Amino acid sequence: MRLKIFRVLLFLFGMIICLPIIAVVLGSLKSGKELSDALSAIIGATGGSVQWHLLPLYPTGMHFIKLLFYTPEFFTVFWNSMKLVGCILLGQMFVAIPAAFGFSRFSFRGKYALFLSYVILMLMPFCVLMLPSYLVLKGMHLMNTHWSIILPAVFSTFPVFIMYRGFAAIPKELYEAAKIDGAGDWQTFIRIGIPLGSPGILSALVLGFLEYWNMVEQ
Repeated sequence: MRLKIFRVLLFLFGMIICLPIIAVVLGSLKSGKELSDALSAIIGATGGSVQWHLLPLYPTGMHFIKLLFYTPEFFTVFWNSMKLVGCILLGQMFVAIPAAFGFSRFSFRGKYALFLSYVILMLMPFCVLMLPSYLVLKGMHLMNTHWSIILPAVFSTFPVFIMYRGFAAIPKELYEAAKIDGAGDWQTFIRIGIPLGSPGILSALVLGFLEYWNMVEQ
């Protein structure tokens, strides 16, 4: 009985959290006149209160038709976003995965100091790094190109930190067993590290996609 009540409460809380998203999706199906009438208190500054109905009175798909068929600029923006996010995530996989595996697998002088610098850089807000990034990119003659957005994000420290925890959770005995069987570091990385560290890699991919799809300041 308690379990059923708990599930009902979770469902209700979930619906409350999803309500703004549902309102946005259903609002996109409203006609222009219905939207203007509902939001006239905000858009027209006429005073009063917003009269918002969750379900559209006269559903229409004209907004989507106008966007997809009569606004070619949308596709330029969309594919530019796809290009940037795809290149950033692909580059991070080539850079962050070996770096995180190296931090978790090997011991070398200055390892903890270097990893601490990674954490410090991760905690710095973009407004602090904006000026030095601009000066470096200008010196490399990359301004006004997509590379000025892609390269700084590819070498971000955040995915290394996320993946490091996944690789560090792999038992060292597995690496030792693989070494006894004759596997080298590269084979250990490919056949043990990546498969068992995949939860951290997927987490970094999902969080990275959400971050870079919505980035504005860069």
